[in-house]
Formats: sequence, C-alpha cells, structure tokens
Amino acid sequence: MDRKVAALLGKESTGNASPMGVSPIHLRLAAGDKSLEELIKSIDYGLLIDGTMGAWSGNPYSGIVTGTISMGLAIEKGKIVGRVKDCMYTINAFEYWSKHLVGCSKDTLASGVRGASSVYPYVMLDEVVIATK
Repeated sequence: MDRKVAALLGKESTGNASPMGVSPIHLRLAAGDKSLEELIKSIDYGLLIDGTMGAWSGNPYSGIVTGTISMGLAIEKGKIVGRVKDCMYTINAFEYWSKHLVGCSKDTLASGVRGASSVYPYVMLDEVVIATK
C-alpha cells in the first residue's frame, strides 16, 4: 500500500509504491514439482509464450489482460514444432488463475527493473484464447 491507500484503509503504508502506482517490490511465485520439459511433454496442442509486447494491457481492475506474443513456440504432441509471433492473447487473470491453472514448473526465472525483483516459474494455463490475423 502507498500512503494514500493506507490512509483510506486506516493502515500503515507498506512502502510498495512507485511513481507509476502501487506495485510489489519483490514478487515471488511458488514453483511447481515438474520441469519445464515435463510440462511441455504433457501438452497435446499448445503454445509456450516466451516474450510479449504490451503485456498487462487491458483493464487490470476487472482482471482482463491482453498483449501481443512477440515470441512463442508451437507445441504438438509434447514437442516444440515451430515458432509463433505477432499473435494476441486475452485472459481474465482472476478466472484463469483460479480455474485454468494446470501447473507451474520447478524451473524459475528471475527479473528485475528499477529496484524491484521477481522470481517466478513457467505457468501452464489451459483454454487461453489466441488470435492471429
């Protein structure tokens, strides 16, 4: 919470604000128990999204997340069969995290921007809508 939100809630600020608003400083998602390779082998037909542009566009208050896939890998029968790019995805984060989360990898990635850091696994969701031209 920043000072404004904390005051509205009658709480103390947690210090997790930036000029762009309230955000976590150190985000960590729990890893799963399967390797990324095992998750890929379990996919009959899908897509590994490895890069996005405009991610987290949409309406974050309603949970709508949309973006362009700048780098994706097509998966068929548990094998990577080709490259996919310039497609769009749309999900409702609230619904997908609660109803469509299939699993998380034990492999994790780390990233950091402007003093913030994140550690997270690969996340496997089902029934994601992907659109192309």
